[in-house]
Amino acid sequence: MRITALTSPSIDPAGPAEVSPRASFKVDEFAAAIGEATGAAVSVIEGSTADLPRDGLILMFGSDGLAHLRRHPELGPRTALIGASRTTMIHDVETFDLAAAVDDARYTDWTRDVDDDPLRGLLVRRDIAERAGAARCEHSTGSAHYAPFAHPDHATLITFLGYFLKTLDAISSAIRV
Repeated sequence: MRITALTSPSIDPAGPAEVSPRASFKVDEFAAAIGEATGAAVSVIEGSTADLPRDGLILMFGSDGLAHLRRHPELGPRTALIGASRTTMIHDVETFDLAAAVDDARYTDWTRDVDDDPLRGLLVRRDIAERAGAARCEHSTGSAHYAPFAHPDHATLITFLGYFLKTLDAISSAIRV
C-alpha cells in the first residue's frame, strides 16, 4: 500500500510569524497517524502533482489540494481531501469523484486534539464504506455517492479513515489484477 501526502512547497519566510503549509496543516503528524492506522509508510512531498507517484493513494490539503484537483481531476478517485471547505465539500467530492474528504473544522479539531465527535465532518464513498462493513451515520447529510459512516472497531477520525483507505486500496488492487 502506497500513500503520498502532497503539500505546497515551503515559502521563504519573510519574518518569524510565517509558517509553511506543511507545518500549518500538520502534514507530517497527519501522515504519521495515517501511516500507523494503515500500516503503510506515508511519504510527504512538498511540490506539485508532477511529483506524485503514478499509483497509490493521495492525501491533499485545503484549498491548495482543491487547486491541484481542478488541474488534474483524474487524481480524484485516489485522493482524500483533508481540510475541505464545509460549504462546498459535497460538491467537491462529487465533482472530483474523491475517495474521501475531511472538512476544515473537523481537521482543525484533530490538529488541536479535540475529539468530541470523532467522525463528524468526514465524507467517504458509500460503495467502499459499505464493502468495509461500515454503517451510515444517522441524521447526517450526504449525497447519492458520499455520506458519513462509522465502524464499531474504528471510532476515531484517523482509525476510520485509515481503515477506509486500506479497504479502498484492497479493492483497487483487486480491480488492477
